[in-house]
Amino acid sequence: MRAIRRGYDVIVVRVRKLGRRKILIAVVVAAVLLVVGLSMGRVDLLGVLTGAYDTPWLYMLIAFSYAILVAVILPIPIEIALLPPLLDSRWGYMAGTALAIAAGKTIGAWLIFWFGLNLEGSVRKWSDRWRLARWFVAKAEKFVGKTGYTGVYLLLSVPLMSDTIPIYVYSLFNAEGKALERNMFLIANFLAALNRVAVLGVAYVIGANLFAR
Repeated sequence: MRAIRRGYDVIVVRVRKLGRRKILIAVVVAAVLLVVGLSMGRVDLLGVLTGAYDTPWLYMLIAFSYAILVAVILPIPIEIALLPPLLDSRWGYMAGTALAIAAGKTIGAWLIFWFGLNLEGSVRKWSDRWRLARWFVAKAEKFVGKTGYTGVYLLLSVPLMSDTIPIYVYSLFNAEGKALERNMFLIANFLAALNRVAVLGVAYVIGANLFAR
């Protein structure tokens, strides 16, 4: 647990030096360009990953960047980045990719958490104008307060689950930052990313053994 906390602290300190606004703007612009490219068929994400597969550091850098975009805006499953090493049963390679993805998701979650704290007041004021919106915000805050870090961890541990929606829900309806503390929220994201890879790996091994019989 100490090693995980130290790794998280190093990531956060380095990201802080870049400035949250600059990072958020860059991530959103990159995500929009990637989404447009994917929709127009000009960006073959799996092809990009496959092309970088023989250069581990480049592959993991792409997976890291992709994980940030997935957390912030992209509706594409992160499992795409795990397919090549998983199908080749290169578990060391997959572990390195898992760490890169977990780090990327942590940074993405950190940006959304900061964004949520700044936007939550505006969302609450807007919701006060309509009864249905006010009811939804109250229920969402109650859900976040009840499920807490366990809810974040369990939801983000499910393979093929959208990362973007749960992270935004837990960040935007955080009762003015009182329901979830930032560091624990990010640690829950980091651990869930690792657990998700582990679940995927175990499921693949079990499935491969069953079909091999």
